[in-house]
Amino acid sequence: MTNRHSRRLTVALAVLTLVIVSIVIGLQRLTMPVSLVEGPSARVACLSYAPFRRPGETPFDPDARVPIERLLASLIFTELGR
Repeated sequence: MTNRHSRRLTVALAVLTLVIVSIVIGLQRLTMPVSLVEGPSARVACLSYAPFRRPGETPFDPDARVPIERLLASLIFTELGR
């Protein structure tokens, strides 16, 4: 009986050690800095745009509609003045 308990304890400690080591290695990898490759030019590869700029406007409103004039004004970098 004592041999069985010591074997279970040894296995449990081995598994616990593996779990702790795995967590430490995972956290270490998550905090390592990542080097970024320089782009071939100064151009923007991606752009995020949200036309919701007035009080109360939100993209989470399923009935939200943005007038085409506002979109066009934003594309040509002008202010609507409304």
